[in-house]
Amino acid sequence: MHVEIRGLHETKLGAEQLIIGLNSFLNFFSPMIRQHGGFVKRYTYDGMRSIFKHPEKAVLAARDIKLGMETYNRLHGLNFTVGISIHTAEMPIATIGEEGRFDCVIMSEQSSIPECINTVNHKKRIDIIVSGQTTTGRASQTRKRYIGKIRDKNDAPFDSFEVFTDDDAKIRTIGTFDQGVRLFEEQKYFTAFKMFNAVLEDNTEDSVAGQFVAICSQAMEQCEKRVEQIEMVPILEMPGVLPAFEDYCENERSTENVELWKRIRASQKETDYQHFKERVHEIILRSEDINVSNSTKEKLRNAVRTDQITVDILNDLQVEVELNMKDTYTRFKRTDLGMDSIARGLGVIIKLLE
Repeated sequence: MHVEIRGLHETKLGAEQLIIGLNSFLNFFSPMIRQHGGFVKRYTYDGMRSIFKHPEKAVLAARDIKLGMETYNRLHGLNFTVGISIHTAEMPIATIGEEGRFDCVIMSEQSSIPECINTVNHKKRIDIIVSGQTTTGRASQTRKRYIGKIRDKNDAPFDSFEVFTDDDAKIRTIGTFDQGVRLFEEQKYFTAFKMFNAVLEDNTEDSVAGQFVAICSQAMEQCEKRVEQIEMVPILEMPGVLPAFEDYCENERSTENVELWKRIRASQKETDYQHFKERVHEIILRSEDINVSNSTKEKLRNAVRTDQITVDILNDLQVEVELNMKDTYTRFKRTDLGMDSIARGLGVIIKLLE
């Protein structure tokens, strides 16, 4: 468990006063580590690192430290906060050194993961973050909610959770918050934005939801700018966009244009001439009920009658069908479904925990 003091180094104290402030913090909170069966492995310039046998005990210690900050600040006339990061793994501990000096070290790559969590926590200013391997058990008055993945030093992802205590608003909105995080990870930023906004409407002090809202807004803005620079067809050709567009057309009961457009595109890729002719015959039949010009329809009929069927004869029909699709596509772009699929197609990837 890493405990980081926030605010100590921003006070612009002299070196002596800084040491006094740090020691007063450590004197106040170190006993809480021991009360829950842990021991302090190392004191640092911004807090302390400790080890526990049971993860639930570490979570209880973290809870007590967080709750104790109010008393500590009141006694010392300060306004410090803490950031606590916890990871659970089986890690061998060894005593190494030489005759003049010995030290206790953790002999495992897992020891770097708390540092990774702490780096994220330092930036995001979350009270308590635990890795997915850390169980809270029956820790009194504690809840946790998933906040995304963090990458270790080998770039391997692992789940992370925020632990909180006695927060009715977070408990009340945990379902909406969790749904928002899952949507965010699927790059469905537009729908996720609405989820996190709903959380904030219920609890304006939810800083983590606020961070998600800010980053979703950034992703949405980036996506909207790029969409305006790209024509409809390249957008529809992006992975996952066409199925979403088809679903939208089906909801609007206007699938005839996109279905014909798909058939035209498929026929243009047909290498067998006989199969190509069969596709064109089917396209001509379907185009009778589509809003395209009579001259284009007649051109297709003549090509079939004279057996002069080439890829080029479908070009005029394709242009008109795409014009028909543009109004629907414009409406599609205004929906969360549409922009979420386009964001994924564009590869708009923005991480909360980085």
